[in-house]
Amino acid sequence: MVEIQQRLITQKRNILAQTSPKHPQVRSMATSLLPMMTEHGYESLDWRGGRIAAGQLADFIVVDLTHPSIVGIPRSHLANAIILASSTDLVKHVFVGGQQIIKNQTHQIEEDIRTKFSALAKRLLD
Repeated sequence: MVEIQQRLITQKRNILAQTSPKHPQVRSMATSLLPMMTEHGYESLDWRGGRIAAGQLADFIVVDLTHPSIVGIPRSHLANAIILASSTDLVKHVFVGGQQIIKNQTHQIEEDIRTKFSALAKRLLD
């Protein structure tokens, strides 16, 4: 949405694309977007997190690098593909505060939630 907003304002495409110091020939939107999605988000909430470092919240995802949406993507474009062009089922595991809450795309209390929701829906419909 940030890129779309900037396109509307500037009437140009790829506004957020920047070059990497390691690969100046490669323009990457992830260079701009990844900090917005991680460090800057935590900073806006005055939380310590958004990066893997001592003293930071251990909130992170694990992606399936064999997922069809990113198979064959060169390493230099992988972050862009994950952020801009992949589907949600690319995320395999989710950790919040160092605790795994989603394993193999299933929330740890998903079955309990389904059971309680079904019981409530049945009660409301009866």
